[in-house]
Amino acid sequence: MIFGVNEGYYKGLELVGVGFKATLIKKNILELNIGYSHNIMFIIPDCLNISLTIEKGKNTIINLYSIYKDILGNIAYKIRSLRKPDVYKGKGIKYLNEKLYKKIGKSNK
Repeated sequence: MIFGVNEGYYKGLELVGVGFKATLIKKNILELNIGYSHNIMFIIPDCLNISLTIEKGKNTIINLYSIYKDILGNIAYKIRSLRKPDVYKGKGIKYLNEKLYKKIGKSNK
């Protein structure tokens, strides 16, 4: 708990996929466009700070900061569960340091 108050905790989420976007509306509302027919509005609690890293030609990164480790982990998991990474293509929302193992798929001989 002392580490959380002094330095804080960080989780990064990466949006992998063509057309996957995230935008901040106001301070605590995150709008996600992740391949569904509608945009998803996600409300962030006041105890979390959120920022977006958007670079041209690279994937969007959602940065989450908090002094509470458990709340940070729960919110990061809820955002990731909206679109988990696909095992065949790798598209979806993944943690920043997560390694994905892709399946090969069906092959006809």
